[in-house]
Amino acid sequence: MALTITNTTLSDTITKTEIQQNFSDVVSKFGNIDNSDIKAAAAIAITKLQASKEYMSIQLTVPLAAGGLAGSAGDVMALAALPGGSDDDDQANWKVAEIAWVCGDIGAGTGKVDVMFGGLTTAGAWDTGTDVELYDGLTLAKMDAGASTNTAGGGNLNVTATTVSFNATRARFFALLLDTADTTACTGFPLVVTILLERDIQVGV
Repeated sequence: MALTITNTTLSDTITKTEIQQNFSDVVSKFGNIDNSDIKAAAAIAITKLQASKEYMSIQLTVPLAAGGLAGSAGDVMALAALPGGSDDDDQANWKVAEIAWVCGDIGAGTGKVDVMFGGLTTAGAWDTGTDVELYDGLTLAKMDAGASTNTAGGGNLNVTATTVSFNATRARFFALLLDTADTTACTGFPLVVTILLERDIQVGV
């Protein structure tokens, strides 16, 4: 929207009123700039915006099973796939901001899983050559040391900021890998792990 000046042509003798009105026009305009004043190609830096972040959450679930949290170390217990477009950087620069977990049946409180990010081999196995450990040894521990076994547990994890990227030509997945088995855990309730990702707002995918 254009800046409108009241007195575009001043009289031969400039008056105080004319000058003050023009100053008022300028002050009024710059005190009321809105979306219509910003051109489409303004290229304003994300850091200048009050809300400059976008977020995404990923949920990984280990289902309840009669055999509990069973298997061998490294077994894939849960997977989550996220879509990526054709551009190499369209799903880039996501930072793992937080990880939280909850389980209604922690068993003996000794079961552990590792929270991972990585790919699969051509044979369909977890590719240990591409994976990144987001959290090592999430323990299904009791929230209260005096609580009985087969009770609920959960909480937030202290994570190291890790950046993850993926796209259509480089498929990547979030996973829970078994660290330590506990056949008494997850027999009545599943284990749910939620990962919160954060990055600067992107122009498009």
